[in-house]
Amino acid sequence: YMAWQDQSISDYENRNADDYYAKTFRLYSRFLFCACLCLILATKYVITVLMDISYHSSWYYVAPLYIGTVFSALASFIGVGYLGSKQTSKAFTTTVIAAIVNAGINIIFIPLFPDFGIAIASLSTMISYLTLFIVRNRQTKKYFDIKTPKKEIIFFTAINMLYATLIIKTNIVADLVLF
Repeated sequence: YMAWQDQSISDYENRNADDYYAKTFRLYSRFLFCACLCLILATKYVITVLMDISYHSSWYYVAPLYIGTVFSALASFIGVGYLGSKQTSKAFTTTVIAAIVNAGINIIFIPLFPDFGIAIASLSTMISYLTLFIVRNRQTKKYFDIKTPKKEIIFFTAINMLYATLIIKTNIVADLVLF
């Protein structure tokens, strides 16, 4: 990440760098989503093998956290535009917006559905990082134009969510993939 940060800041004035940024973003996002898919699959087995039985259900809530982490990483990648343009206060503002979204979802929905509190907290974290990514993606267009592959991001997010749902709903999918 530091290498990307240094490179993007030094190339900030070079308007030809937008293609480089876009290509790097596309490769980085693909890697993150593929890694996320692998982690979603592996987590169930790692938790059931290494953890006490009382923690076995915790893997249900991890997939949205992994996906949220992907969006956090993508938002950080795009956030270097604030550094290059010396507008770092806007990085703070977008982080506050995401925090408000996270807290708002938790404050509203956890009391309404207390039996699903952990699931709501997990989903709200994912949604807040998605919000962070979307807001930063729009704001940093002023500084550099990383052409984010929106359809690809939607596709990979849907695949990860579908895969997580299938693993939760049935063991057959996971067992077929592993064996």
